[in-house]
Amino acid sequence: MKAGPPKKALQFLRWFCREDYIEEIEGDLTELFNKQYTSSPRLAQSVFVGRVVNYFRPEFLKSLKNSRQPNSYSMYQSYIKIGWRNLLKSKGYSLINISGLAIGLACALAIGLFIQDEYSYDRFHRNARDIYRVVQQQVQAGELYHVASSPGLMGEALKADFPEVLKSCFLGYKRSGVLQQGTITVESSAITMADPGFLKMFDFPLVMGSPDKVFTEPNQIVITDRMAANLFGRDWMADSQLLGKTIIYNRKGGEGTRMDELILAGVVKEPPVNSHIQFEVVLTYDPKADNNDNWLSNNYLTYIQLNHNVNPADLNRKLDGYIDKYRSAANGNFTSPVFYLQPLTDIYLHSDFDFQTDWTKTSNIVYVRVFFAVGMIVLLIAVFNFINLSTARAIRRAKEVGIRKTIGAYRSQLMTQFLAESFLITGISVVLALVLVNIGLPFLNSVASKSLTLPITELPFAMALLLFMVIVSLMAGFYPSVYLSGFQPTKVLKGVFDIRSGRRFRQILVVTQFTFTVILVAGSIIISKQLSFLRDKDLGFDKSQLLYVQTDNLSKERAQLLKSDLQKQSAIMGAASTSNSLIDVINSTVGFEWEGKLPEDKFLITRLNVDPWYLSTTGMKLISGRNFNPEMPTDTTAYIINESAARRMGWTPVEALEKSFTLHGVKGLIIGVVGDFHFRPMTAAIEPLVFSYMPSRYYSGIMVKAGPNRVKESITLIEELYKKYDPVISAHFNFVDQKLENQYQSEQRTGKVVFFFSLLAIFVACLGLYGLATFNAERRTKEIGVRKVMGASVINVGALLSRDFIYLILLSIIIASPVGYLLMRNWLEGFVYRIELDWRLFLAAGSLPLVAAILTVFHQAVAAARMDPVKALRSE
Repeated sequence: MKAGPPKKALQFLRWFCREDYIEEIEGDLTELFNKQYTSSPRLAQSVFVGRVVNYFRPEFLKSLKNSRQPNSYSMYQSYIKIGWRNLLKSKGYSLINISGLAIGLACALAIGLFIQDEYSYDRFHRNARDIYRVVQQQVQAGELYHVASSPGLMGEALKADFPEVLKSCFLGYKRSGVLQQGTITVESSAITMADPGFLKMFDFPLVMGSPDKVFTEPNQIVITDRMAANLFGRDWMADSQLLGKTIIYNRKGGEGTRMDELILAGVVKEPPVNSHIQFEVVLTYDPKADNNDNWLSNNYLTYIQLNHNVNPADLNRKLDGYIDKYRSAANGNFTSPVFYLQPLTDIYLHSDFDFQTDWTKTSNIVYVRVFFAVGMIVLLIAVFNFINLSTARAIRRAKEVGIRKTIGAYRSQLMTQFLAESFLITGISVVLALVLVNIGLPFLNSVASKSLTLPITELPFAMALLLFMVIVSLMAGFYPSVYLSGFQPTKVLKGVFDIRSGRRFRQILVVTQFTFTVILVAGSIIISKQLSFLRDKDLGFDKSQLLYVQTDNLSKERAQLLKSDLQKQSAIMGAASTSNSLIDVINSTVGFEWEGKLPEDKFLITRLNVDPWYLSTTGMKLISGRNFNPEMPTDTTAYIINESAARRMGWTPVEALEKSFTLHGVKGLIIGVVGDFHFRPMTAAIEPLVFSYMPSRYYSGIMVKAGPNRVKESITLIEELYKKYDPVISAHFNFVDQKLENQYQSEQRTGKVVFFFSLLAIFVACLGLYGLATFNAERRTKEIGVRKVMGASVINVGALLSRDFIYLILLSIIIASPVGYLLMRNWLEGFVYRIELDWRLFLAAGSLPLVAAILTVFHQAVAAARMDPVKALRSE
């Protein structure tokens, strides 16, 4: 086999030489090289390089100004016409390209709308870039915790101590209550408390009232326009005397309902959906409420606005140890936390705080990234289809390229033509994608709990869509345009054309497509398995037909009467008082001692105040000792701990009995040990917990166990009996199993999206395989005819044509399995209790796209094999 001219020198020649000379010069130099090569290969190479360098002269160099015709409108119109004719000429391939690309584009557009909405949170505030939330890191019992709340005095102190701070404000925790105006009562669970700086810092415009006059008096109230319509009717804006009217506020509290007379100071526009701060009612800050007038409380979210040119990192350094001068005076033994600034625009997507100290609306950046990744995967698979089919069918366009080059077409013109065809296909696909997105948005909204719409009429969206279309057109059309326009006319017109050219590149694209697809399918299966595991895992208590009824608006006596009434009902199997529900209990403390404790030994223990009927109502099991006994007065200072607490204190369940235990100064004995149960999400390990029975203290709710098949009857009884003790506020209750399920909403949402997109990925990838298989069958028509004449069966021919594709998909599974394993192992590490990954999961993940691909390719191969061999041979 003869060696060709030096590659580097040849590439250099093609790079600098004018297109109208390159064919002739390259041909002459190659002919001279071949003659010399037989006698002296080394000399031939040296001479070739020298001759190439000799042509590096001005008359042969490419010029920015040449004889090319300008890219006029008519020329581009011609390109579009040619592209349209080619689409009609190959309807099957055009349909595959357009439908696959449309699905990929629809996925990308839908995910783009979702991501844009997620990133839009809090950016409507004019000074969003300068607003920060003051958060902290705390060390408790040797463990580091992130806390979103801060002392109520923090904002004003920062503004006084640091000239960098322009404004400050704070926001109280959300609470529930009832507003009364005349005979109209409206219940709200979005009531908060703020200081005068709140509406001056944030852009929540007042419809009525002045920012300088609200929150200046302790009995003022501000409501949203929606709440105003509920309280005062639809024509509330027509009432010029609306401000100053009295609203009765029935506040839910730890000792029942407290009624306050408040003066309406303003009506604010309802917060936008894309605000992390959501409210219906804002009360004036009460410094004495909940012990907020000291530096030891952490009941407020503090926000500050910095001067425009201030670097927040500089202020963060100054905040290190800042609180010591205030807290040291209040409590010299208090462990000092570290405060730092969190940008306002980061709060929604980057907040993961402990102890439920962030009660605002938040999401998770991890799931935004997952959505982006799966959307891009489906789009790339569709783009790869376009590239594959365009290059695979290059032989159909080879002679066209050769003829056009012979009559004077430049390579740049041919590239422009092929890119115009790509732009045409992408344009049609975008139109179809918009239709698909409009159809699919209700599904995405239901999964993502959003209200996304397609903003077709908005200019920014139209510009972004056009840019997106150009980028996709270049992605899909650049390589085919370079590949097709690079054909040498002398070879093409002589029929010297390698039909296998670019085959390796197409194989790489197919492997990449199915690698992505297998990873998506594996992710979908593993997420589903993990969620099923969480749903079916033994929680340590019986969650079925278990309800939690809130009683924080009832007095202690009324709540006990309600519990007694519920216990008498035949439809209800049990009712018990509790200080908290079983959903993500975070009421923990380090204020306890136990027998044999070392001075330096500290840890957090979660505490629940319950009554003697709690264990039987919830189905928890004692593994040693006994339950609380209402007939034994000493049990009001007794304790029941869980297995984890006993183990952490160095005892077995039996050894823990009768040991001394002191909680917040109340000393007693441990009378029982209950089996471990899950009171936090499965992302956290079971922690030490202690039950107390202190009936003199307030209980916030009642656990109710409904009888078998009597849930509806039990709900009716709860509502009726509750009205007996509170005719104003309706009963608030929830099912424990549903609340437990809701803890994993983000994971469930991700699982649904990944599953849906994996199905689309399989469909689009198989669509491309179908096109390649069809082309492969057409290319081998004569071979198929000969084999059939020689006695090959339909199955044999089908297997022959399918074999190469199956090998590629098997290779994809081999590549995808370790990648998918690493990705999903990383995701599962967020759960303390999780499934084990094994090879069978990835075998199942690979089987689905493999079977789909085999059916796709083999179907087309069998169809080709059934062709009459006489017609096949005649066609050649």
